[in-house]
Amino acid sequence: MQRSEKVLHRIDSRGRGLEIGPSYGPIAPKRAGFHVDILDHLDRDALMRKYQNAPGVDVDQIEPVDYIWNGEPYAELIGKTKCYDWIIASHLIEHTPDLIGFLNDCDSVLKDTGVLSLVIPDARYCFDHFRPLTGLSKIIDAHLNRQRIHTAGTVAEYFLNFVTRGGQIAWDAKTSGPFAFSHSPDQPGARLRHSCSNMRTSTSTPGASLRTRSG
Repeated sequence: MQRSEKVLHRIDSRGRGLEIGPSYGPIAPKRAGFHVDILDHLDRDALMRKYQNAPGVDVDQIEPVDYIWNGEPYAELIGKTKCYDWIIASHLIEHTPDLIGFLNDCDSVLKDTGVLSLVIPDARYCFDHFRPLTGLSKIIDAHLNRQRIHTAGTVAEYFLNFVTRGGQIAWDAKTSGPFAFSHSPDQPGARLRHSCSNMRTSTSTPGASLRTRSG
């Protein structure tokens, strides 16, 4: 099956759905006949401005946004609970500071018989190749601490381990070529200082987990 077929395999296209953070790459677009609401961190006009000069991006694919998320619970934003037959989120959970909180939010608006379809990158074949996998302890701590932004340590870990292979940030099992770290040693330090400053001056970053889909 193709990528979209895998994502939609257990989705009842006749049901009502929610796609979270599709940005310029919706998997179940309204124009294809899906009965879907869109939740993102900006409205359509703002998303089009954000990506208008991004290489390889067709901003006309961006759909009207039904719900603009600013960090509130999904049920509060949407105004009802247990109302969707399916939810799709592609390349999103790896950006979410509080994974448990995200799953709880989805559960609150998903019917008990509903389907949550997630697209998650394979760290073996992307720039996170050498980055340690997130353990259960960090996931639990982030939830209990009501984590709204990524910690300074997570930021440092990301930049210190960011690699390419054969000049590519994502590859497949057939790709060969050398690994190369993308950031000089001083760059993670600068990012870390910036992150620490943000943590002192801000308690949350609305839409941070929806900023990008590409991982």
